[in-house]
Amino acid sequence: MPLVPAVAAFFANASGFVAAKIYQREQDLRLRLRDRQQLLEQTFMAVHNGPLQDLAGLSRSIQDAGVSEGEIVRGLQKINQELRGIFEATQETLVSDRPELYLGMGSRLNLESPLHELLEQVYNETCARELSGVGTIQIKIVRFLPMDCENLGVEQKQALCRFLEEALRNVGKHAGSATKLWVNCGCEGNQRVICVKDNGDRIAGVVRSGAGTKQAKRLAKRLRGRFQRLPNEPKGMICQLVW
Repeated sequence: MPLVPAVAAFFANASGFVAAKIYQREQDLRLRLRDRQQLLEQTFMAVHNGPLQDLAGLSRSIQDAGVSEGEIVRGLQKINQELRGIFEATQETLVSDRPELYLGMGSRLNLESPLHELLEQVYNETCARELSGVGTIQIKIVRFLPMDCENLGVEQKQALCRFLEEALRNVGKHAGSATKLWVNCGCEGNQRVICVKDNGDRIAGVVRSGAGTKQAKRLAKRLRGRFQRLPNEPKGMICQLVW
């Protein structure tokens, strides 16, 4: 009977249509979850590298009794302003397709720019902030060279910029007596390098592993590279990412 093959064909086509719809829905869900996770990581790093660093510095100053009431108020106002800025930038990210990096105090970078230009802007913006310890630095040896990074996506470029920002903030936070700062961003052979070194005093043998270090290790894994944070000789610290 011709009816049986027709019914079988109908159900086969219907099953294929339903399976395709389910697959597409699962793909859309995975993409939304990935985008949401990326936004959470980006927001966390913006808060960690900005307001949390400022709050930690303010807390140390209060404990050392080296800050006036007026300075405390100004510090808290700055933290409040930065948190509001991050909130506004996150809202804009949800409704905009512009690939931007929020650096704080209203500063935004276009992530479609070449990586070495972005890193140089991050360096200039970060060092321009009021970082404790940076004022003692007398010599800065800085190099930003073009990198072959056509295969890098916007999220990876953003993470690399945050890595440099975190490394520079750590110089201001942990190397109060540093007089020299080395920043090298470029290519060495067939590898790309972002390296920050200082000659500040630190507690011998102590290398703290915080949120920034964990984020750097995850980034290195994604890039199939390596992250290193080790003592500089005769003193200081080296923080670098090679991929």
